[in-house]
Amino acid sequence: MHEKIATFLKNNHLLHLSLISEGAPYAASCFYRYDPIGRALLFASSTTTLHMQALMRYPRVAGTIACCDQNIATLQGVQFVGEVAKATKEQRSLYYRAYPVALAMDEPIWAIELSWIKMTDNSLGFGRKIEWRR
Repeated sequence: MHEKIATFLKNNHLLHLSLISEGAPYAASCFYRYDPIGRALLFASSTTTLHMQALMRYPRVAGTIACCDQNIATLQGVQFVGEVAKATKEQRSLYYRAYPVALAMDEPIWAIELSWIKMTDNSLGFGRKIEWRR
């Protein structure tokens, strides 16, 4: 994975999921932790949420992570595609180190195994894109 993408994923914390639920579009936002070894985005969510109900039936997901910077010259963000699965023991530990309060919430930890990312990084020039595929 390109170093710029990995650094961006490591330095941010809120992802936005896009999926289909009951034949209709649906979106959800989740705090995440990046797993650089598994190249996955880790997040906590109850199996009773609408997005997890849909993802347990069809685990492919798309999403975005973006910085909200008004200076267009420094704008950065990613679009991603991946597949959701239960996080491994190591991934759960990584998530809990980032968000210890999640231990008290007793919700499952999930991993989006990334298969494709496109990063927009205007600091490299307006509209500059970096793409990665697993």
